[in-house]
Amino acid sequence: MTFTKDNRTNDMIPPMADDNLLSSGIVTSEGQESSAPAADEPPAAPVKKIKTETCLVTGETLPRDQMIRLVIGPDSMLYVDLDAKLPGTGFWITLGHSILAQAISRGSFTAAHDSIKIPENIDEIITKVLTRKALDMLSMARKAGDLITGADKCEQILRSRKGGVYVTAAEESAVTRRKLANLARSLPVIDQFSSADLSTHSGAQNVWHAVIRRGPLCQPFLNAVDRLNKFNND
Repeated sequence: MTFTKDNRTNDMIPPMADDNLLSSGIVTSEGQESSAPAADEPPAAPVKKIKTETCLVTGETLPRDQMIRLVIGPDSMLYVDLDAKLPGTGFWITLGHSILAQAISRGSFTAAHDSIKIPENIDEIITKVLTRKALDMLSMARKAGDLITGADKCEQILRSRKGGVYVTAAEESAVTRRKLANLARSLPVIDQFSSADLSTHSGAQNVWHAVIRRGPLCQPFLNAVDRLNKFNND
């Protein structure tokens, strides 16, 4: 697999119960009668298993969305594996600048691979990768027709209560931002990306305000932003 150097400049039934009766739901494992489930009763929703990993530095086991995986490439360079799909020796660490710094200062990576190469700006690379992931979700919303841009259009969608997330440029004036944020009411308001970033990933020019329509793309975007903030705000 070719590695892309990402921004380096990158689970006993007692014998008295018949198996067939048990499976039919007529007799319980204690031999008591039990009514079969109603035919029109909807099946229970499957429980989604949360994948967890153990932090190389703290030894704490956490959900993957609170961590990030770093992997050693064929050239012994340490790469960011944001989607945890790359082959090779990998390390999971809790999201946070301080955790990353501890891993490097303690030699946690080199203890597993003595010839590993760690980019001097690995923290900046992680920030860029996490930022790009969040902005890519805006691009997905645009392609799905669920991204609204422009103050007037955003105001309309927010008044109609069809908005899911309100995004405003970091450098936008407080007056306009406050007006639309008030219309957004209880909706999440994201204000950390520049107008240039919003413009690039929305396919429009001079984007200062954007709204993701209420739907399936809101939560993935918010999850991506949350991961970025967990790393940067540590």
